[in-house]
Amino acid sequence: MPVPNANPLLILCLDAVDRNLLEQWIRAGELPNLARLMRLGTYVPLERDPWLVAESSFNMALTGCEKMVTGHWGSYRFDAENYRVSEGNYYAYDEYPPFFAMGEQVRAAIFDVPQVPICRNLNGVQVVGWGAHAPDAPTRSQPAGLLEELCAKHGRHPALHNDGVNWWRHKDLAKLYGRLCEGIERRFAILEDLFTREPWDLMVSVFGELHSAGHAMFHHSQPNHPLYHEPCARRFEFDPMLGLLKKIDDGIQRLLERLPSNVRMMIFAQEGVAPNAADLCSNIHLGELCYRLSFPGRRGVHSSSRGEPLPNGDFPSGYRFYDDNAMTESLWRWFEEPNAVRRLLRRYAPKKLRRTLDRLGLVGNAGGLLSPHGGLRKLSPGLRALPAMIYRDLWSKMKFFALPSFSQGTVRVNLRGRESAGLVSPAEYRGLLDDLSEKLLALRDPRTGDAVVKEVWQTREEPLDANPHLPAGDLLVDFHPRAVDVVESEAVDRIGPFRFYRTGGHLPHGFCLLSGAGIPAGARLPVGGLLDIGPTAWRLLGLTPPAYMQGQSLFQSAAAPRAA
Repeated sequence: MPVPNANPLLILCLDAVDRNLLEQWIRAGELPNLARLMRLGTYVPLERDPWLVAESSFNMALTGCEKMVTGHWGSYRFDAENYRVSEGNYYAYDEYPPFFAMGEQVRAAIFDVPQVPICRNLNGVQVVGWGAHAPDAPTRSQPAGLLEELCAKHGRHPALHNDGVNWWRHKDLAKLYGRLCEGIERRFAILEDLFTREPWDLMVSVFGELHSAGHAMFHHSQPNHPLYHEPCARRFEFDPMLGLLKKIDDGIQRLLERLPSNVRMMIFAQEGVAPNAADLCSNIHLGELCYRLSFPGRRGVHSSSRGEPLPNGDFPSGYRFYDDNAMTESLWRWFEEPNAVRRLLRRYAPKKLRRTLDRLGLVGNAGGLLSPHGGLRKLSPGLRALPAMIYRDLWSKMKFFALPSFSQGTVRVNLRGRESAGLVSPAEYRGLLDDLSEKLLALRDPRTGDAVVKEVWQTREEPLDANPHLPAGDLLVDFHPRAVDVVESEAVDRIGPFRFYRTGGHLPHGFCLLSGAGIPAGARLPVGGLLDIGPTAWRLLGLTPPAYMQGQSLFQSAAAPRAA
């Protein structure tokens, strides 16, 4: 039997809490308990690789490994043989397990950590998919009856698979805020319950409520968001992002009052939040740009032209608002259609009639583009919601095309010798990417004149490099962290404007706050990284981190390591 650790470790991840906002609110006295922990402990800003897509940030924090080691770049997989994308490309954690799977030497309780299935090398209990944002793993527990027991006693999370709302529908936002608040209360009740059941060495939980709120409510939080003053975005009477974090701050105090004084704490965020630059730029603008460059003179989605006036105001309320929840369905109504009758039916027919006509093939897109209730209907719900998939059946006829992404833009070259119908020879590969990179860097936001693309990365030294750990994209596109609804350049004319879908996205920085016995008070260490989370947890428990972990402990002297 392992000997209980003299200093048990409680790890709470505040998923996608922005470091700058956290520090601002602490200085303003809004978060007294987190402020107290900061005074009594050590604070470390965290930075991550700017090319780390949001879907893989947890994987890096949990394994302590770079994505080129794990090969995990996101949840979508591309098949070069049939030009098909599949979702469910979730990391199995077999070769590189999460840091909390420490074997028999550590007794652990792991509650609701997203993207992680039941772990084989965990000595303790684990609950998966209780209420995390995008859990990406089946809801279950080990032991099997624990989940139902906790739900019977404390309740299920009211926002599990129920956190997607439209930003312009205030009633829906208010209901989501209530569900997230209730989820936070229940999460703390469960953590307190679990902690009193036995003397755990380690407990880990992730507060995904803040991630959900960031996507749906960030425009209600920050005045610099372009939708903050939007007339159709009815305001909360308070900052909902701060409100949720204050609930967590209060819960941390209640939890600390009930925990033994020898417990150490690690509170971290794996990424931050910012105005959403990815949903439109990666999924709509980039897909349409590749289409127009591949088929000169053709347009997929209808847009005004360069030089024509944009709607009055910075981000006016005259957006195309529909009853449709999916980006693809809203966007598809405005795709080019030469037939006037089909065009009118697609844009203005009642939703039920329009969908019926689409299923019958009467208002579908010409030229091989997929429509929401035609070709896209055969895809999984997650994929058919992404506008990049509208162009899928044309990918084999294009020299390059945009793959679906929730983060950086992802462009795949239709490469001869790799793709089954490749059009670009390896000799042409580099020149094509150089030319495309120039065109992407030339994109401007016509509302401000500012550049839209921050940086591009050509991911392969050799065109036919078959390393399975490389990303699917040959070119990754990092956009400036600004909400942009329209882009234009000389090469592609104007694309947009389109309505925003999710108002908050992510920034590649977070934080880590450590407190407890042996940890210096009031210290602020130099910048650390996501890879350091796992090694730090092992060191704080007096263990030597596994050799495969590429990070290092943020704080080496809290405990002398014992043999793993």
